[in-house]
This record gives sequence, structure tokens and C-alpha cells, in this order.
Amino acid sequence: MSLSAGGLLRQRREAGHRECILTNESVSTSSAPSLSSPWSFRSSSQNRSPEECMDTWLSEKTDTWNIGTMLFFILTAKRPYSLAGKPTNDAVRQLIVNGVRPELPPDIAGSDDVAIRAMVTEMYHALEYDPRTRRDAHQIYKNLAQAVEQISKTDTS
Repeated sequence: MSLSAGGLLRQRREAGHRECILTNESVSTSSAPSLSSPWSFRSSSQNRSPEECMDTWLSEKTDTWNIGTMLFFILTAKRPYSLAGKPTNDAVRQLIVNGVRPELPPDIAGSDDVAIRAMVTEMYHALEYDPRTRRDAHQIYKNLAQAVEQISKTDTS
């Protein structure tokens, strides 16, 4: 599956658990969920990469930034920068341009859980300010797959 800035991540609660569904639907259609829904996610100023905010060249690393914002949402059920209150689009754009990363709640940032640590690590690699040093999607996938393999080995031992 190809991830793009128009990718859509929806979370739902079913039987007391969260289920994450990642699709590649365009968010510009009228069928896209509203941002007012607490379990919807779509491209907004809070998801734009620094290069998008500065109107410079875009690459596959721009899509990698969006993977980072999706991981943030999966971890927190909140959009990036929303934990700092309700910043305006201009304020969020300025934070991104200045290289300020969204902050995770302390219980997630300091978690000892192997899966959460792996997701946090890869989230921050995806949210690297400079696209030249930002990991690509395949590198992030490989690292997360290794973490899942490590967890699986631990669970079967």
C-alpha cells in the first residue's frame, strides 16, 4: 500500500478496544470524516511537513513525515500539537517551521513497553525536521517489523 499526504487513519472503539484502520482514501472527497469526530484523522496543518509549510521541494520523505503524525495519533488518539491546547493553523505552521516536534504525554514518552518504545522511536525518526536525514517509510517499516518479531519471540519463550 502506498501512503500519501491524503492518507486517512481512522480509529474506532469496538468491544472496549481500539482498532486502527489505515486506508489510502483521498481526504478531499465529501465522504471523508469530519475533524470534529474524536476518532477521525485527516491531513491538516498539524500534519504538514516542514518542507510543505515552507513551500519547498517535496519528496517521499514528505510522506514519511505523515507516517510520524499517524504514529503520534495512534499513540495518543490526538492530533499532533493538540496536546498544547488549541493552537491556530498559523501557530502550528510556525512550530513546524521552527522544528518543534509535538510532545507526547509523559506516560507514553517514558513507557517501558517494548511496542510503545518502538513506535515512539520510529515516530521521532519520521518527524525528523530535515528530510535529507529523515528515515524513509521502508526503514521505519523494517524497524517496526523487527520490534514485532522481538515481541513475538519474547511472548513465545
